[in-house]
Amino acid sequence: MYMTKSLIILIICFIIAANPAVFRATRGVLGSWIASPEGTAKLGGLVLHAIVFVAIVKLAKHVVSPMHADRSMIHAADNKTHSVGGLNISGQTTADIAPASYM
Repeated sequence: MYMTKSLIILIICFIIAANPAVFRATRGVLGSWIASPEGTAKLGGLVLHAIVFVAIVKLAKHVVSPMHADRSMIHAADNKTHSVGGLNISGQTTADIAPASYM
């Protein structure tokens, strides 16, 4: 499920960053070095939009990752069976089982 959300976010970010309408709008704000009047990207526009794309993906990854980590911790807390050295031990924590030298 996490990978599906990540992929969907990545696709949406790419569609936004690579859209000719966005290049035209950016041209209106930053000038003609971004794109042609039709929205065809120029080299400077490609570089700028690539940087913005990476920034948006990194930001989105930080927004999605904590939610995924929280769910993992909840599921781990619900699971009362621990595996130590290939043995499943119910009702005990790893701290109860591990020798003091490993703690």
